[in-house]
Amino acid sequence: MASRNSETDGFAIGLGLLAFAAIVLWIVIYILAGIVTAVFTVMSLMALWRPLKIGKQTITPKEARWFLVRGIIGVFAFPLIAAIAAQMLKIEIEPEWRVHLMAIGYMLGSLGGEWVSYTITEAQTKEEAAKKPPVPQAPTITPPKMIYQGKPFEYASWNDEEDPYK
Repeated sequence: MASRNSETDGFAIGLGLLAFAAIVLWIVIYILAGIVTAVFTVMSLMALWRPLKIGKQTITPKEARWFLVRGIIGVFAFPLIAAIAAQMLKIEIEPEWRVHLMAIGYMLGSLGGEWVSYTITEAQTKEEAAKKPPVPQAPTITPPKMIYQGKPFEYASWNDEEDPYK
């Protein structure tokens, strides 16, 4: 063991492990978002000219086109915004990162745009539902309780008159 160990060494190791975990988490998120975006892109390409029905959901050609267009806009917009931010902060973006910036732009444009449009649509439907007057519910009718009043009803038998012992 080194004789110059201190408490800050343990703190630095802890921060290093925390930073490593954060980097691994971002890499996993990047890969999963890429897979989801690729699957949705293939589905959008299949629904480009005629509706695609998957279970109860239907992807219309209009929705598919908007998904792809928002992704293409993100391919150009995100690297441009990153380049402007890098110039302002005087940071150089490595050329190898441009492909990743474009991929992140496509993911943010298509998936992010889809999430925003879904959120807006859901908020509008909640607003419309809140504006509608509540539908009155029919009262529930419970059957009256039967009260026992003596012995139960019995049908007469055919031999009532013939049987003298009854």
